[in-house]
Amino acid sequence: MRLTDLSLKSLTPPERGQRTYTDDAIPGFGVRISQGGTRTFVLVHGATRRRETIGRYPTLTLQEARGEARRRLAQYTLGKVAPIPLAVEDAVAQFIASAEKRNKPRTVRDYRRLLKRHFALGRTHLGDVTATEIQRRVQRLSSTPVEQNHAFVVAQIFFRFAVAHGWLDRNPCEGMTLPNRTTPRERVLAEEEIAAVWKAADAFGHPFGTIVQLCILTGQRRSEIGRLRWEYFDPKARTITLPAAETKNSRQHTFPIGAMTATIIKPLDRSAPYLFPARRDFRMDLPASVYNAWAKDKRAFDQLCPLPHWTLHDLRRTFSTNLAGLNTAPHVLEKLLNHSSGTISGVAAIYNRFQYRDEMRQAITAWEGKLATLLNS
Repeated sequence: MRLTDLSLKSLTPPERGQRTYTDDAIPGFGVRISQGGTRTFVLVHGATRRRETIGRYPTLTLQEARGEARRRLAQYTLGKVAPIPLAVEDAVAQFIASAEKRNKPRTVRDYRRLLKRHFALGRTHLGDVTATEIQRRVQRLSSTPVEQNHAFVVAQIFFRFAVAHGWLDRNPCEGMTLPNRTTPRERVLAEEEIAAVWKAADAFGHPFGTIVQLCILTGQRRSEIGRLRWEYFDPKARTITLPAAETKNSRQHTFPIGAMTATIIKPLDRSAPYLFPARRDFRMDLPASVYNAWAKDKRAFDQLCPLPHWTLHDLRRTFSTNLAGLNTAPHVLEKLLNHSSGTISGVAAIYNRFQYRDEMRQAITAWEGKLATLLNS
């Protein structure tokens, strides 16, 4: 039908939902009328038949709506396509869905957590998010420099994704720099500090205290210990095998465990797939999820064991330094830590597939022997 001012006024609202009347004068142009009688001019165009809202009648006249429809169609014909209007929460949902296909589960979890916690902008139009707004939200995290850096980096990745998908003309993070300069940590716990942390972990209890002790014993990353599943254990071989999806370098990692580690693990509850399921799983009938109270438990642990400026990752560096002091060969230490660079890398890594299992076990046995001495002194 050809729309006129008279026909617009006489259109009958549907009993339910909405109905669209197309205009013969302009392809794709029409008016959508809702159950409540609201009349909205719309334009459908392109191979995907994308629908755009132009404006409401009578705030916008039929003549003005037709003019805007012609202007937009001309832009599309010339390739001057405006960014797709999208709410922030919808863009985040699509970003996360894409990340789930490309990234590791823990990376996706970090993306979801950081965007939800620090950039929860709901139905705000993506194009209305300014550099000032981003800076304001990042600046609020100045008391937690590491979290501040992580939030900023994820924001950059998200808005870069939005630009690549045509939702934005320009990344609002463009020109910004990382809030905090990062320097490699060098903290290695002294022998008396190792003993103090171990004993405090005993007093603190499960799950965080157990995780701390396993980090000391194995030298593995806290995230790898925190996400251990019972299926990763081989009790006969006395090894743990982390699948590629759980390791930082995306390589399967098998390492031996000693007697102290086996003693700590033996009494743990096996009713959930994880060694350290989230606390809510013990109280609610929900699918098992993994322990995630890192910041809260670390703060409480520091009250019990007030060592200066230490992190759980320092336990990995402490493990490495002590094993080197026990004359562990560098290539064996790299195997234990699952490092993909160093003495066995590049072409050597391709051709040298020897696993050094016996040497790794000897190193773990020596380390547990030293630990036992420290704890009993």
